[in-house]
Amino acid sequence: MFKRLAFLVAAFLWPTVSMATDIEGSVAVLGMLDKVTGRFRSERVVVGDTFVFEKLRIKVRACMYKPPEETPENTAYLEIDEQKKHQVNPNSLFRGWMFSSTHAVGMNSPVYDVWLLSCE
Repeated sequence: MFKRLAFLVAAFLWPTVSMATDIEGSVAVLGMLDKVTGRFRSERVVVGDTFVFEKLRIKVRACMYKPPEETPENTAYLEIDEQKKHQVNPNSLFRGWMFSSTHAVGMNSPVYDVWLLSCE
């Protein structure tokens, strides 16, 4: 009896559930800071491209944002490497999803900060 009632309630409410999906963006807007010099820069990076900021190489793999009827949120998959002098292979600083709503979570470097501002 309970299973049948649960099924009927779920079937009745199913059409009212929002099935919005993220919108795929083609450009990520990034903020970058050199903590030592205080140099700040914001840059629009096309998905699939690599941008160089001082010793950082930042590759944007994906960028997504929520539809206007949902809570605003931008997410981007970034690969961030640091290329030091006389170094053959760069150091991987960050690989993963970055969220515009949580600046504190993301790349951890004593010299640089990179954060996602938005997706377009």
